[in-house]
Amino acid sequence: MTNASDATIVKVPCPDCGELSPEPIQRILENDVIPCSLCAGLIDLTAESCRSIVSDAKRLWQSKSG
Repeated sequence: MTNASDATIVKVPCPDCGELSPEPIQRILENDVIPCSLCAGLIDLTAESCRSIVSDAKRLWQSKSG
């Protein structure tokens, strides 16, 4: 279970609805595909369009973890 300090939100572009889906950073780091929080469409985190977001999320998580 995550606590409030672990709930950093990262916005991920959804290919289905075209919106930025707010996702907890831990969810991004633990999965290759996640459902959009807005439309439930699938977001492929391994796609070229998401690589920089996942990379930034990893750096952010590492800086928070010490």
